Amino acid sequence: MYYLGKMAFYRLFITLITGIFLLPQGLYANPPAKQNPVPGDLRDSIQWYKNEGIRHAKGGKLENAKNLFLKELTYKQKAYPDKHPKIANTLVNLGVVNKMQGKFEKALQYYQKADKIYSENPDFNPGKVGTNLQNMANIYALYRDYEKAESYYIRAIKLFKKGPASNLERLGMVYNNLGILYKEKDDHHKAINFYKKSIQLKKRGDPETLYVTQGNLANSYRLIKNYKKAEEHFSRTINQGIQQFGKSSYLLNHHYLNYSILKLAQKEYEEAKKLLHKSL
Repeated sequence: MYYLGKMAFYRLFITLITGIFLLPQGLYANPPAKQNPVPGDLRDSIQWYKNEGIRHAKGGKLENAKNLFLKELTYKQKAYPDKHPKIANTLVNLGVVNKMQGKFEKALQYYQKADKIYSENPDFNPGKVGTNLQNMANIYALYRDYEKAESYYIRAIKLFKKGPASNLERLGMVYNNLGILYKEKDDHHKAINFYKKSIQLKKRGDPETLYVTQGNLANSYRLIKNYKKAEEHFSRTINQGIQQFGKSSYLLNHHYLNYSILKLAQKEYEEAKKLLHKSL
């Protein structure tokens, strides 16, 4: 059994992606000191379609969001050269929406088009470029093409390290995802190393993603039969989860299940039974 199943794995990636590329304000704003060369009416149309696309995506109206982003793209293609990074930003949003719809191949096509544009603008924001690389890595990981996924994650790490301190949380997510990737490849020692790196960077970040990574670490210790470390981390993770999210939170279920598997391996059958019951 895996700690993080396909749907939870997908959900974790989407949490990251939408948090970066579907922010409603200020993400692609021009610096105040520079004059925007795009005519006002065209600029207003681009902004309106972008904001409406984001609003519909956040509201779960994904087909509407996709159509709005396509309209935004049409206006941007009138306003900017073909290889302008602002066009790539909209391509990424289209990729995000398609991924949220489960259309991974289409999403990948949009991400690749964006990456091609970003590659021709080497001075563009490294955080945005790195996140798009991670978008592609996430899809390759879901396809179990781990070699390609790993290569894109490594490229993303290099870019996140170049950027400001605000990129550290994104870097922590990449480390977590690499940990999952190496776990799926049965390289548990390497997975543990990346989970630890992720935890160090995420301690001041989102408590939910930090909690997930801590559980991943505990489970990897179980898989290498370091039961003492596994028990220590499962106990810590569950206690922290109860304090942060409450006893009835669904976030506890996977931890209880994997903790019960640990107790079963230790032949503590009654305790395993109790933990399994809590996971249901």
